[in-house]
Amino acid sequence: MWQSPNKLAELSLKNIQKRLDINPELQKLISNTIWLFCERGLHLLLALFIGVLLARYLGTEQFGIYNFAAAFLGMFSPFTQLGLNGILTRDIVKKPEIKDEILGTAFLLRLFGALLTLVIALIFIRFLRPNDLNVQLLILFLLIGNFFDPFQIIDFWFESKVLSKYVVIANSSALLIFYGLNLTLVLIKAPLITFAITLAIKPLINSIFLVVAYQYCKNKLLNWKFNFVQAKILLSQSWLLIISSFGAVIYLKIDQIMLAQMTTVASVGIYSVAVRLSEVWYFIPTAIVASLFPSLVKIREQEREIYYTKLQKIYDLLVYTALVLAIPITFLGTPVIKLLYGNAYEEAGLILSIHIWASVFIFMRALLSKWLIVENMFIFSFVTHASGAVINILLNFILIPQLGGVGAAIATVLAYATASYFALFFHPKTWEMACMMTKALLAPIRNIRNGNVH
Repeated sequence: MWQSPNKLAELSLKNIQKRLDINPELQKLISNTIWLFCERGLHLLLALFIGVLLARYLGTEQFGIYNFAAAFLGMFSPFTQLGLNGILTRDIVKKPEIKDEILGTAFLLRLFGALLTLVIALIFIRFLRPNDLNVQLLILFLLIGNFFDPFQIIDFWFESKVLSKYVVIANSSALLIFYGLNLTLVLIKAPLITFAITLAIKPLINSIFLVVAYQYCKNKLLNWKFNFVQAKILLSQSWLLIISSFGAVIYLKIDQIMLAQMTTVASVGIYSVAVRLSEVWYFIPTAIVASLFPSLVKIREQEREIYYTKLQKIYDLLVYTALVLAIPITFLGTPVIKLLYGNAYEEAGLILSIHIWASVFIFMRALLSKWLIVENMFIFSFVTHASGAVINILLNFILIPQLGGVGAAIATVLAYATASYFALFFHPKTWEMACMMTKALLAPIRNIRNGNVH
């Protein structure tokens, strides 16, 4: 009896699931992870293509100004995000019946945070670069775009339900529009300020698509409501994460700020090319951990032994993935930079070959951050980020005057290693995570010696 291709595909899929014994929960998790990888893969390709065009078009100096403004604004992101990211997912998983109160309260808190960011950032940039009107204007546009960022909390509801498909569709649609605008501006040879304007409206475009996706899933923004008690609960849990986030953004962004102040904005343009190619892979641990986090929360409440076994396996996977990226890029950094960006950015090759090794610690940090939230160990998030920030600033002061961007890259790798790994050895409560990370770092060597890698 004839059957349609769609029907045959459906029967085949069911047969495969039955043979492999894939339960619905695992199938949902795998599907969620694939969707996240598709989105970030698209982002990677578009960001690389447009980034190359933008860097070549603007040149090292203007590209440096553009990246300095973005890095400066990133320094104040903790005021906008208020340390709520992981907390929102966790709380919605545990208390789905009050998700409208959680989301509504978080939305207004973040809106207030965006206003606070606007005031503080404008004051600070006037002090830091009083005569640089171009940078001040760029940052003003970016700060206006910050007021649409609170809608990003919708993402955490989808994450709590392991329904990233809708977020991927929304984000990808916004990205296509954003990069399309940037491509148009390059083709018409638009001035630098117009690129800042497109960067500012990116959160608006993204928010519109997220709201549509949220309401498509039979939710209503009008049901959101602010609850003062819920606000106190959220802030009482997140204040340490807010402080620790400052530590994080300092050692993530301070290198570009200090380069601009201690050398030239052109050196920031060269350095940022390397950093972009190094950091573009950071979506991988984010996608993996975002899909597994809700299930880890549930497993922790039921089977502690299975919980820690899964943590170790995820750490191993993250390290292997980081090494697969870091090793070839170490040797191919300069040729890749010259091929993509031209001889003007050749110095970025060595910077990339060094900076890429930060990915090993960043990949592990993605899981560590979630673990600290699940275990309510927010103070350790602060301590580890603060240690990384201090190391980065001190090393930047020492290395940038002598080595420029190369020195900043070395400082960044050592700061990431300190915050995400070495700092964990200094307290009994984080010792177990330090041991898991050590096992993950040694796993490739152990497997090679045992003949498990062919």
